[in-house]
Amino acid sequence: MNFFNIGPMELIVILVLALLIFGPSRLPEVAKGFGKAINEFRRASQELTAEVTKELDTTAEALKESKETAKPPEEGTEPAEVPKEEEQSTEPAVAESAAEISSESN
Repeated sequence: MNFFNIGPMELIVILVLALLIFGPSRLPEVAKGFGKAINEFRRASQELTAEVTKELDTTAEALKESKETAKPPEEGTEPAEVPKEEEQSTEPAVAESAAEISSESN
């Protein structure tokens, strides 16, 4: 029997120490509080797991729908090349600057 990775001897030692620390009159109250805490932790853990699962399912459905509605490219057509704006815009500016510099030096 392993409870939270604790063997039977360790569990007995913990229970004896708890009995000595809290006493026989208060030990049931402490055990009840500990049980409620474990129960609340399990409930919160299950709610979190359910919420994450729901979000993942919603995301998977949305992704599946977007893949179904996406239009594949037509066969035999190649995508058009988009000219690089930086190269086109810098070349005339460089030529104009060189022309200005040469005219100023004359």
